[in-house]
Amino acid sequence: MNTPDCSIDTIVYLRLLYDAMTFYNIVRSILELLYFISAAVLGAVGILGLRQLQIAKESLRQTADIFRQSARRDAYRLAAEQSAYYMNNIIPLVTDCKKMLDRTGLSKALADFEVHITDRGIEARPPKESTYKSFEVLTEFENAEIFARAANALEGFSVLFISGVADEVVAFTSVGTTFCLAVTQIAPILITVSNGRNYMNLLNLYIIWQSRIDKRNLEDQRQKISDLLGKTQEVRIKPIGT
Repeated sequence: MNTPDCSIDTIVYLRLLYDAMTFYNIVRSILELLYFISAAVLGAVGILGLRQLQIAKESLRQTADIFRQSARRDAYRLAAEQSAYYMNNIIPLVTDCKKMLDRTGLSKALADFEVHITDRGIEARPPKESTYKSFEVLTEFENAEIFARAANALEGFSVLFISGVADEVVAFTSVGTTFCLAVTQIAPILITVSNGRNYMNLLNLYIIWQSRIDKRNLEDQRQKISDLLGKTQEVRIKPIGT
């Protein structure tokens, strides 16, 4: 008599098991579908993310280019302004300084120095008979003031170029030669009073520009020598019988 009950229980159990398996399969299918959808979404997000990174990188590059172009324009503008300032304001001070040097006899004393640019910087070699004693005239207030005005103006002019704020190449084409001529004349005094601390921007700019001038002069000389060698014909006379 227990057999029918057992059969009913078995049927119910199997039914419940079937329903559970069906539910499990449905859930698994849904989860698999969600997994594939999420993979696709993640892939799309990744592609969009890479695209956004590329756009951001390009935007940064364009911003950097704009900044560099703006900085270059500012450097050119400042160089032009400084060149004009040099010609209008500094040259008169340098001229006054030269007149003072001529009046006090320092021009002749300074001309006897040999100014050289070396690996260690700039050197001013005095003549065999030292003329440093001639610098004593600069202790007079009027002479010292004239020299200081010119030297300080040249130092202030040099700061923007040594710091890289203004383009020194642009200024060099305009005032490089006159600047170097002026500094060469007073270099022995500048080196003496700088003591490795003062007028360093002025001296560093002088080294850069004077080295460039020296290089160009050497290249011109080399070209002239090359032209002369090209025009010179070597004549050889063969010994008789050879």
